[in-house]
Amino acid sequence: MKFISYNVITEDLSISSSSINLQYSYPNLFDSYGSQVVKFTGYTDEWIMFDSGSGNTIDFDSIGFVNHNIDPGATITIMGNSTDSWTTPAYSQVLTWSELVIFAELNEFSYRYLRIRIQNSVIDPIQIGIIQAGEAFEIPNILADISTDELLSESAFISGSGNSDSSINYTGRSFDLAARDVTEEIKQQFIDIIRLIGRGSPVIGAIWESNFSLEKPLYFIFSALGKPKKNHYKWDFTFSITEVF
Repeated sequence: MKFISYNVITEDLSISSSSINLQYSYPNLFDSYGSQVVKFTGYTDEWIMFDSGSGNTIDFDSIGFVNHNIDPGATITIMGNSTDSWTTPAYSQVLTWSELVIFAELNEFSYRYLRIRIQNSVIDPIQIGIIQAGEAFEIPNILADISTDELLSESAFISGSGNSDSSINYTGRSFDLAARDVTEEIKQQFIDIIRLIGRGSPVIGAIWESNFSLEKPLYFIFSALGKPKKNHYKWDFTFSITEVF
């Protein structure tokens, strides 16, 4: 299982695009629950660009989109460059399409400019609800379908977690999961990430383990977390995730 552990796409970046519907403009990217969208005015060749400013770079190894309507036949390209020149960008990688939520691991990205280009979509106008980019964190050895009793008996969420919003009604699927035989380092990094992002802050990720038949990426919150248990020199812990939509 992997998920984007923090988001470098922030309001501090300068944003521009090939076109924009002013009623559905850039601030909508920062509605973390995906109910708002950014809309272009076309679909054949559109782009949105983020500029970190002189002397700065945007750094990440994974990126995702949520609540998009991009056509499966479209070409989605992540581009990076040190200047606003795109004839031969220093970085270019085509993403794999998936419905509603796209999640992709990339070669390490570190450029002043990030440009996302969408070509040959047949849906007009193109829209995107959320863009997240950051470092992917992996929880190894994930098991599915653990007993509900095991999870609920331990499910006091980590104290100190921020960004909780009990008013949000999550109606998506929920999954009870377990991580087995993880290292002290992975266990502590996971706890630190949860404390940082907080309960109720959605993330983009995917569960690709062979024992869990989910092929599509997810946009989800960590809705419960069990107290870790030491198992010899490794750790076991349980948690639940709930799709935001």
